[in-house]
Amino acid sequence: MHNAASGWGNSMNIKRGLFRLWLVLSIMFAGLMYFINYERIRAEFDKAQLQAAMSNDTLMIPVFCGDARGTVKVDYTPERFPNAVNPFDTCWYDLPRFRQLFPEYKDMDDTALADSLYAKVGQPINKKLERFRF
Repeated sequence: MHNAASGWGNSMNIKRGLFRLWLVLSIMFAGLMYFINYERIRAEFDKAQLQAAMSNDTLMIPVFCGDARGTVKVDYTPERFPNAVNPFDTCWYDLPRFRQLFPEYKDMDDTALADSLYAKVGQPINKKLERFRF
């Protein structure tokens, strides 16, 4: 039999303590890395989402979510919060759907429409494309 007097129990307690210390430090490190890199990781997901939305080569039209028409995730996509739409966030329409829901813009050509609406939400179109250079 092994007992604490022979030193066996002391060695096991040190090993268990070191394992627990390693486990706690590993969890703290992972949490710290998440906290430090969250914005960069989120930006990569946003970039991938925009790239997927633009993969059909349809011009995306920005509108303040407070002025949006139609159904969320069906007619338009909110830029930041997919479940709770803030009226001051930007919502994105593909051009054909925008034309259906906003008939008052029927007299504007696509380029003038895009320039006007990108400027209205404070994102000049050239600046937006520079941010997402692939």
